[in-house]
Amino acid sequence: MRITRPASILVLSSVLLGRVLPASSHPAIGAPSAYPIEPSSVGTVVSSTFTLTWLDYDRPIPTGTATIDWYYATQNPKTYLIGATPEDLEGELIVGGIAESDTANRHVWDVSNVPSGSYFVWSKVTEPPEENPLLQLYSFSQGVLTVHHAGDPVHPAVCFNKPDNPFTLVDEELPLVLEAFDPDGTGLLTLELFSRDTPEVMIPVFADRPSAPRIEEPLDTRELEEGDYGMRLSLIDGRGLGFAAYSRWFFRVSHRLVEADAGTREAGSDAGLPDRDAGIVGDAGAADGGTEVDPDGCACAEVPRSRVVPSHFALVLLLFGLGFGRRLSDARRHRLR
Repeated sequence: MRITRPASILVLSSVLLGRVLPASSHPAIGAPSAYPIEPSSVGTVVSSTFTLTWLDYDRPIPTGTATIDWYYATQNPKTYLIGATPEDLEGELIVGGIAESDTANRHVWDVSNVPSGSYFVWSKVTEPPEENPLLQLYSFSQGVLTVHHAGDPVHPAVCFNKPDNPFTLVDEELPLVLEAFDPDGTGLLTLELFSRDTPEVMIPVFADRPSAPRIEEPLDTRELEEGDYGMRLSLIDGRGLGFAAYSRWFFRVSHRLVEADAGTREAGSDAGLPDRDAGIVGDAGAADGGTEVDPDGCACAEVPRSRVVPSHFALVLLLFGLGFGRRLSDARRHRLR
């Protein structure tokens, strides 16, 4: 998929904050969180109950016990920086005051009185006043739960499967996986992109595309200015029912990923290289086509143009980015589960 940037897109300069990892609450990491495990996709339809499951720290802290509140909402917030409170945050309470020290990490949700529709679930962790947390983290489910009651239509749903990492850094292509639940098979998908600096400017990637359960294609980012970007995926069907989802994290576009070891971007463009087709990368492997052998016999493979920070490195960044040194004495006694 290829996009064309509008003139109004600005270069962004700020750096994304740390990553929210499963079981990332406490002790030296900073702000607490309870990370929902399910729903992780779309197409789960229930009418009576649904079991929420999540990951958290599972232990009391020296000053008391943090508590978890769970909510549901028809819309997840527009992509926002970790640690910020989204302006469009909304939700209806499912259950409140669950002790984070409770290791069950399960709650059976009675949906019999929840209106038919498709919903994200999300959590908020409240710490004892003595903790005075620097950040409040809201953790949203990746997937969507569809509630259906007899006599009502079954509602559609969409979600982003990838990007699934807040440290996604790309040059030419963003690995992208979209999922859609289209009960009557008439749904049309629209994908839009926006810059963190100008979130009101929505850039169309595609529109009115027939839905499919899973779309796995790279997003061409070569024409985008460097900076941070979010996305919105929406579906509307022939019944007039619709659903939309924002990407949970920004991804960063940087066109300097390979300049140090693979030459400048201008060198390739001046050579008259043909423009590549958008779409799914073929079975041949890398989109730019393998290795090149020079006259001295050196085989040089082009450096990949999209990178995701490994989870262990993301954890290191998180330790420093979200309050390193907080509750270190407690951290020595307890390991994250």
